[in-house]
Amino acid sequence: MIRRLALGGAVLLCAALLACGAETEPALSPDETVDLSGSWRVRGLTTEVDSGESRDIEGTLILAQQGNEYTASFHLTTNLPTPDGFMPADVVGNGSGTIEGRQFEGSAKTQLIMGLVPGEAGRFPFAPRSYGPRLLSRSKGEVRANGTLTFVSENTGLEGETYAATRTRLTGKRVRPR
Repeated sequence: MIRRLALGGAVLLCAALLACGAETEPALSPDETVDLSGSWRVRGLTTEVDSGESRDIEGTLILAQQGNEYTASFHLTTNLPTPDGFMPADVVGNGSGTIEGRQFEGSAKTQLIMGLVPGEAGRFPFAPRSYGPRLLSRSKGEVRANGTLTFVSENTGLEGETYAATRTRLTGKRVRPR
């Protein structure tokens, strides 16, 4: 009985969203080439490969596509573990890659910026902050048939940087086309 009520409630919620004009991305055919260009709101989890410890991460990914290549810039926020506890951190960077159908892969140079004011370290030029390690992120992902972007990044410190390798899994929706 409870399961039926929950299912009925979910159906009503979906119907209400559709009736109110909630927008959905059009479905993609399996062989359709996607245009990644635009601003994507993403969220997910970053997990340290060795320890298995994880933390939330979210933010904005901006992609620009030309042919079967893309460039990316991003601004994400997370709580970075430090010897003194968790510290708010911005994850910023840019990269590039290639697209084939709905699949894409590439790499990015990433910088961790730890700020004393949560979520503001990378936005204001004179905000108190410290810089963390510089990273190389290698990503693979796809745009699913429902328009959702999903990808996984393998992150390691650049030569000379101290950083425990991590894996970041992100999912998102386009919030603004190019």
